[in-house]
Amino acid sequence: MNMPKLLQGSLFVLVTAGIYIAVRLHGDSVKISFEDVVKEAEQLSKTTYKTTTRSIDPILSALDYDQARDIRFKKEHALWVDQNLPFRIEFFFTGWLFNQAINIYTTDTRQTRLVEFHPDMFDYGNSGINTTVASGGGFSGFRVHYQLNKPGVFDELIVFQGASYFRALGVGHIYGLSARGLAIDTGLSGQKEEFPVFEKFWIERPLTNSTSLVIHALLNSPSLTGAYSFEVIPGEDTLVRVNATIFMRRTVKLIGFAPLTSMFWYGENSTRTDGDFRPEVHDSDGLLIADGSGEWIWMPLENPDRLTTHSFLAKNIRGFGLLQRDRNFGSYEDLEALYHRRPSAWVEPLGEWGEGEVRLVEIPTRNEFNDNIVAFWVPRNPPQAGEKFQLSYTIRWTSQEEKISPGGYCVMTRIGRVPGEPLERKVILNFAGSELQNLDASSGVEVLFTTNQGASIFHQSAEKNPYTGQWRAAARIRFDGSGRPTTLRAFLRRGSDILTETWTYTLKP
Repeated sequence: MNMPKLLQGSLFVLVTAGIYIAVRLHGDSVKISFEDVVKEAEQLSKTTYKTTTRSIDPILSALDYDQARDIRFKKEHALWVDQNLPFRIEFFFTGWLFNQAINIYTTDTRQTRLVEFHPDMFDYGNSGINTTVASGGGFSGFRVHYQLNKPGVFDELIVFQGASYFRALGVGHIYGLSARGLAIDTGLSGQKEEFPVFEKFWIERPLTNSTSLVIHALLNSPSLTGAYSFEVIPGEDTLVRVNATIFMRRTVKLIGFAPLTSMFWYGENSTRTDGDFRPEVHDSDGLLIADGSGEWIWMPLENPDRLTTHSFLAKNIRGFGLLQRDRNFGSYEDLEALYHRRPSAWVEPLGEWGEGEVRLVEIPTRNEFNDNIVAFWVPRNPPQAGEKFQLSYTIRWTSQEEKISPGGYCVMTRIGRVPGEPLERKVILNFAGSELQNLDASSGVEVLFTTNQGASIFHQSAEKNPYTGQWRAAARIRFDGSGRPTTLRAFLRRGSDILTETWTYTLKP
């Protein structure tokens, strides 16, 4: 229905079948497109930074974790709950860490409307908050529901909440690592990180037969603005196609695109001193990179003693991601956290990204409650003040990690000491893959270990494991006594044929 121009930007009351429906019109009351958000971001970038979010009641900002967890959205108020649509939207209340009230709109070919906050949308449980205080709050984010795992049951599919964070699920997954819109000055020693915020969202109303949901977002921070479009495609692997246009207010020291954030407390490669009963605790166990030359690189994650950064130069990168390769329950023995069901996230560029690097930041943590791993793409020529930067990519949320890389892949890294030899270490790797499985012990498979500094390799071997069908690579490393760490690389080959990805690891004396 076309609204008269006189009513644009006002509150219009539509009377239909005796029901009063309040519709908040936005702009010229037509569908908001990604191009519209780009224009808004560009205009906003030319102004002095000022947040467009709304402040909330200080009592709500002071909520603790347990109080915030007791505040739950009432499902009967979900967007499109009473309509025959494939997606439903629920909203998050402000409070605790999420103390910025953002604006969320729905948009279709007839109109764009603001989703009005009302305290009656939530059950406040034992939080101690009443509806009078709650009226000083708002929405801090939202989650999309879809019949993902079972017909007739609307499961969570994707969540947007907090700064520019979002995370999604495929079939059988539970939430683990997150993605972000941007990373600014992340992992720089002595430099405070800046967290841009998705301050506005526009959710496109789907059709009854829609197989995807489109969401637009406006990003804002002191250093930049941005327009984002997300096409969420649910499935066994859920895909999120991202288009981003960034406008720089000022030049920053470091800008990271397509950032992924995860948690690694300890794994099979860790030296354990915490006394926890679980063999491993992590949302991701390694970084995988497919560079433009055709090489695949795998780096197992670590919980370092101090902030550590790794950089991998690449031109026209084909993909990178933080993966959870270990899918065995027995590796975690956790019936609550269910780490074996946490998804991996794989970023695939759309178009050529040119020269740059994948950067991995590892931050020390003493528990499993803090995300301490970040991976992102850094262009060689980052945008400067007053410039525009565009990027498109797909994030695949998956538990089928073996289908990402074409060859053999490392499934275990173990580091051991040698009794009586304080400068020596044993390195044990297991490689899996369908082609490797079909090669027997006499097929001529060998491993090539290399090191750059601080250590030498004086023994290496590869053998078929008759019990698992995997291939085991082993090496003995001797440090030179200088105290320098060494970077190791290893892969399996057969003659001139490379059979696996390249395993890389920083080994400390």
